Amino acid sequence: MPVLAVAATQAHGITEIRGAEELRTKESDRLSCLVQGLRAMGAQLEELQDGLIISGPTPLRGAVCETRGVQRMAMAFSVASLIA
Repeated sequence: MPVLAVAATQAHGITEIRGAEELRTKESDRLSCLVQGLRAMGAQLEELQDGLIISGPTPLRGAVCETRGVQRMAMAFSVASLIA
């Protein structure tokens, strides 16, 4: 799902991801991690209790993103950096 959220920053229109509340209870809160990192890169998104609403396409820019020690976050932000 993290890489899907990155891809959604480049899709035309609104992408809504719902039913993903389990991502808040993994090693860390992956939803808030995605929001924090993607916003730092210039993405326009809204954090929901169970998902995200992402507006696109959005030009991304380089930023320092915290992965919170989660490899999926590192992979998603690496893909986002290639887009930037």
